[in-house]
Amino acid sequence: MTREVAHYWSHSGLPGVDLLRARYVTHRYARHAHEGYVIALIEYGVEEFDYAGSLERAPAGSTVLVNPDTVHTGQAGAPEGWAYRCLYPSIEVMSGIAADLGAPRGTPYFPNAVVEDPEVARLVRAVHRACEQGDALAASTL
Repeated sequence: MTREVAHYWSHSGLPGVDLLRARYVTHRYARHAHEGYVIALIEYGVEEFDYAGSLERAPAGSTVLVNPDTVHTGQAGAPEGWAYRCLYPSIEVMSGIAADLGAPRGTPYFPNAVVEDPEVARLVRAVHRACEQGDALAASTL
């Protein structure tokens, strides 16, 4: 039997951002939405989810991007389940980052729910690990 685990927390180095690290095989998220964003790095297996009316599949190494207030589900997309690291930044945090990068005013929007970009995956992993290790400076800088 495979053990399912989840650890949800926040870190002082990333105000306005909650974190989750989980491994699931049989767990299923019912339809739900978040007030802020979800940025999730799939580290193992495949996550499958209904997102805005279409079925998405996110394999290991990909990043899942969920916009605020968008209804979605989540479940294993392969028999071995999936493991992932999630960042849950608020709208205010993401708007601030977008403004710092010179984006137009307004609420940032991710056009794609699944992105396969090794640099994005590396950054999400690095931020998450810095928080796990208690490195506030690295977490906020990344």
